[in-house]
Amino acid sequence: PAYHIPAIVNQMLLESPDLSVNLRRYNWDEILASLNCNETDICLRLRMGEFQDENYEHFVLDQAYLAMVVSARHPMAKEKKASLSAFRNERFLILSGKDSAIPYSYTRKMFQKSGFIPQSSEYDQVETILMMIHSDAGVSLLSRFAATDQFPDLCIVELEEIDPLYLELIWKKNNANAFIPNFVEKLNAYYTNLPAQ
Repeated sequence: PAYHIPAIVNQMLLESPDLSVNLRRYNWDEILASLNCNETDICLRLRMGEFQDENYEHFVLDQAYLAMVVSARHPMAKEKKASLSAFRNERFLILSGKDSAIPYSYTRKMFQKSGFIPQSSEYDQVETILMMIHSDAGVSLLSRFAATDQFPDLCIVELEEIDPLYLELIWKKNNANAFIPNFVEKLNAYYTNLPAQ
């Protein structure tokens, strides 16, 4: 999952002392802006839908699907798979539209596609949402990349008919940093060889 990336980059730095990497966290809307103003050479992001921007190169490290995250005490916690509409009467804990416009609008579209708009509360961090689910304050529609293993009592319920999310590296086509192809290759090799969760 994505939260392994800092450890992978640290291992790369140990093996390649000439490499300089600064890791920063951006909200979804800031990623392309940081690339466009040459503040950042390469970014890691989640993408929903087709890659459509001809000004950027990208490399997909992994893909996952949105799933319901519920407390182990939730009545649907033991279900392997369900439809999103089965959760229509739940309070949904979602990422804020202000801080994460892309996942917010995608989540809203998924609700509309399933024929309902639920009661919801917005939060600016996935970690806060996971703590709230742990406290039985609601459920959430999250990527399988979310670090749910920090709460052993959280359960994942797979959803039917959900489009994939892509964990990808993205950079400008005209970026002159010659190390980008090597970085992508090394990061992919480390990522691919992570032990199975």
